[in-house]
Amino acid sequence: MRIFLVWAMLAFALMPAPLSAQSLKESAALLPVSFLGLPQTQAQFLLNRLQERLSTEFTLVAQSEVADAFDRAVKALPGAECTEENCLALLQQYLRVSLVFNLQVVQDEDAGLTQLSLSLTEGRRRTVRTELCESCSLKGLLNSLDKVTGTLLLERRRDRQVAQAKPGIGVEPETLELREGGVSGTLAVSVQSPLGGKVVLGLESDPAGLGFQPSRLEFDPSNWSEPQTVEVFAPDDEAITGTQEMQVRILVVEAGDMNYGFVDPSNVGVMVLEDDEQGRLEVLSRPDEAGLLLDGHALRDGRGAPRTTPAILALPPGTHTLTLKRPGYKSERITVQVNRTNLGTRSVVLHPVPSAASKPPKSLPAPQEAPASTPEKPEAPDSQDYRLRALYGSFSSKKTSASQSALHLEWQGFGLGLSSLSYQHTSASENRYSLSGRHLDLSYTFGKGWFYTLGLG
Repeated sequence: MRIFLVWAMLAFALMPAPLSAQSLKESAALLPVSFLGLPQTQAQFLLNRLQERLSTEFTLVAQSEVADAFDRAVKALPGAECTEENCLALLQQYLRVSLVFNLQVVQDEDAGLTQLSLSLTEGRRRTVRTELCESCSLKGLLNSLDKVTGTLLLERRRDRQVAQAKPGIGVEPETLELREGGVSGTLAVSVQSPLGGKVVLGLESDPAGLGFQPSRLEFDPSNWSEPQTVEVFAPDDEAITGTQEMQVRILVVEAGDMNYGFVDPSNVGVMVLEDDEQGRLEVLSRPDEAGLLLDGHALRDGRGAPRTTPAILALPPGTHTLTLKRPGYKSERITVQVNRTNLGTRSVVLHPVPSAASKPPKSLPAPQEAPASTPEKPEAPDSQDYRLRALYGSFSSKKTSASQSALHLEWQGFGLGLSSLSYQHTSASENRYSLSGRHLDLSYTFGKGWFYTLGLG
């Protein structure tokens, strides 16, 4: 009895495990390698490498069965009907597979070129990918084969994923946190399957109060796989009072593809924080109409338009970098420490770019957001509100000499200047004449693209 139990246990232990992983693989057939100008040994190397690569993803039919089925297909078809397409269709039927791989290699020794062409016939669909190898050794041919095989299999996996995708609306992230009048948040919106026509998505605020830029997104068969971005912002107005939990609803408003006619909306939770603790800052610039970015993100008004100077901003507590940008002028940055509600007024002078100083822009595009991965370094605030000019000149000859100097200080448009003149001359009769003078003047400079100065001395 004990001997019987021992043999039973051994038999059970030695039983082969069920081939569950193998059964999940698709069956495929690999035709014999067709080669022209390539030595038989190298062709066998390529066939062995291709079998190894394909067997990791497919269950390959034995080569003997493939050869027999191929001969049967050729004999079963009359001469006129014995085309490659018909022969492969009959081969698939005999082997009961839908996938047939075929490798063709052509080598031109005089040109030093070898072309590898790998085709995949799946039902009635055929895909061919080629790779050209110049002056390749056997190792180079194997690397080229790996490359063309990997490309073909990767494209097939992507096509299968697309074919299995279900219609829907994708959005990231799932939640946002905003402040009234503060920096906007960004959503990436996409459709999740190929389109047969144009699909338009709209955005809604629940309850009302949130703004969107843009408020509609259009997808079509050419751009369906590319996510589109939307800026979500909470304007500083009476529509939002106190801290609130809100939602952004993204829904189909126009469906040129019937599959998207009944797709459920996607929702994003938004926490809007009240602005009672925010600091109020008035920002001025010379010239004005400069775009504003807070910590690298463009600020927008309640209509979604970019905010420009002059502007009154509501800033959250903490240290922030405010950037002013205007086409044709150098960008300026100021550091703002928000530790009270009234932050006063900050005035910034923008300086023209030398190459574009004489050509003021016709229109003002929206300021671009700075990359999140390169934080901006804070600079000293209002360091460009003053100018200092110093001039000196002199002239001399045997009988005449003259010199003149001038010093001018300007701060926020107001100027104070002091100039000095000295003149000496000796006449033919050896008489000497001297003249000296000092001049004090006050001035004010104003203007936008061009600067004008008026003074009194």
